[in-house]
Amino acid sequence: MGKARGWLETTPGIRGDLSLEVQRQGENQEFSISWERGKIAGRYANFYLDPVLKGLKLPWPVKSPSWGRFYLANHELTVEGELREKEFQVEGGGYPSRVIIVLSGIPGKR
Repeated sequence: MGKARGWLETTPGIRGDLSLEVQRQGENQEFSISWERGKIAGRYANFYLDPVLKGLKLPWPVKSPSWGRFYLANHELTVEGELREKEFQVEGGGYPSRVIIVLSGIPGKR
């Protein structure tokens, strides 16, 4: 476990902002999200995406932290992100990666 701090500001039914900073194993992970009238935008930094990447069914496990942003509007999701690894050593079955990711599409449709 680690420590978390953040804030939430919302006008119910209209808009909102959520910002979190989590300190885990000596590293700060950041996540923020804003929403307004059916649109959602977010940003993440030094964030480990293991649960998300497992859903993509990559042929190898990834251990690298990620930086990026996402946007959801009109049922279309756009994600721009980057996996960054300082040291390229296989660790605990996870492979280090330096990759830029750009995804766009409608969730649930292939």
